[in-house]
Amino acid sequence: MKWHDAFMHKKTYAPLCDNASADSGLEPRLLDSKALARFLGCSERNVFNLRTQGMPHLLIGDLVRFDLAEVRHWLAFARVGQWRPLQASC
Repeated sequence: MKWHDAFMHKKTYAPLCDNASADSGLEPRLLDSKALARFLGCSERNVFNLRTQGMPHLLIGDLVRFDLAEVRHWLAFARVGQWRPLQASC
């Protein structure tokens, strides 16, 4: 298969959100809505609703991607109740 054939068929190349190899033990840095929904244990519709409420996201052309570190930080401040950020041990 030529490179341009692979480029034109989505199923033949790795998606943007698969930027950490499975055996590296690292989490992917960018997730699509489906992967973020799986990570959070919610529906894709809920991810969309969170995005409209200010969850940080990236638009890459017409693709929506979520930086996992930014989402975790945003969720930490979205917690209900008395929450204080952890103090640095230094």
